[in-house]
Amino acid sequence: TKLRDNVIPCFCTIECDFAHPISTGKYIENVKLRDDIAGWAAISKQLCIWDYTTNFRYFPSPFPNFDVMQDNLRFFKAHGAEFVFEQGAYKGPGAEFEALKVWLLSKWLWNPDLEEGPLLERFFTGYYGSAAKEVRTYFDELRALPRPDGKVHVTCFDPPFSKEILPDEFLERSRRLWDKAVEKAKHDEPIVLTNVLMGAMSVDFTMFQRVKDFVADD
Repeated sequence: TKLRDNVIPCFCTIECDFAHPISTGKYIENVKLRDDIAGWAAISKQLCIWDYTTNFRYFPSPFPNFDVMQDNLRFFKAHGAEFVFEQGAYKGPGAEFEALKVWLLSKWLWNPDLEEGPLLERFFTGYYGSAAKEVRTYFDELRALPRPDGKVHVTCFDPPFSKEILPDEFLERSRRLWDKAVEKAKHDEPIVLTNVLMGAMSVDFTMFQRVKDFVADD
């Protein structure tokens, strides 16, 4: 098959695992999609990608896809993708780290080789003000949680993570970090406090779901 120049294949990542890159992840949908993209790239001058950045079942739920966003964009670019649409939470505010994801993706869509470190530093300092240290600590600890390939997957419609993925101890420690962040933000610009309170919703939501599920099971 040889495509006409005005035909652009479009691929959606909706079924992929976002805990591991499309380029190397062992999850079956990651393997299938990268094979499809490579195959179509060989017979098409350009590709379109419809990518996803949040948990569409529960927007506030932690969705730790930060380790794959840049790698995925590099993979798309290497295979001729000239059009990439990043779909996040579209029904209102409150999704986990939604502003940070918009910030990073808006930079990497122009240049997927930009170093992550300076981008993160600039965002946390500017968005969370005096509470940046506590929020960044939570962010780093969330990213550091183990997600071995083949055992832990993150998909777009997952229920809130289990205790095996987000231990109760981690949530309790995270809640204390957000409490400290709120106290600091109270003495900052009003928008900083708003940003911190919105960010804390992710941990609050997960803890609430566990209590609700425990009561329901009981």
